[in-house]
Amino acid sequence: TSSGVLPSFSKQKLPFDDPEGYPCSAPPWGELMAINADTGDMVWRIPFGEYEELTKRGIPKTGTPNQGGSIATASGLLFIGATMDQKFRAFDAKTGKELWSTSIPNDMIATPLTYMGRNGVQYVAGAIGGAGSGSPFQHPPLEKPSTNVLMAFALPSVR
Repeated sequence: TSSGVLPSFSKQKLPFDDPEGYPCSAPPWGELMAINADTGDMVWRIPFGEYEELTKRGIPKTGTPNQGGSIATASGLLFIGATMDQKFRAFDAKTGKELWSTSIPNDMIATPLTYMGRNGVQYVAGAIGGAGSGSPFQHPPLEKPSTNVLMAFALPSVR
């Protein structure tokens, strides 16, 4: 343009919720899936994340909106903490079966990482929370104050 200003565009996606604050679309509201990279076929697909208050009402696991990535280890474990329910989980990468989960102080939006410690133990770590953490897709009961935490978990040795 003659003014030297480049045109730009910005978009913000806002949630469309029911009166209780849950998404108006049919669940699942978040999914985790494995795709065969050679064939493009879906290997498995599961609801990812949980609104515990809905599960307690007898509603099957709905999944939650999520943002963030996963990491897979050579031993076939998949780690991810991208859900809005403050959980960090491990799955069997071949089957999608949840093997382990733990509560964390906020959402883990960052993709986890893995490293070998000086002691020869493999760890999986992730950044949790952070300034401005959270999402416009959080259900109101999950709203929480900002945190800045780095957590690491030791993996059991495989011999």
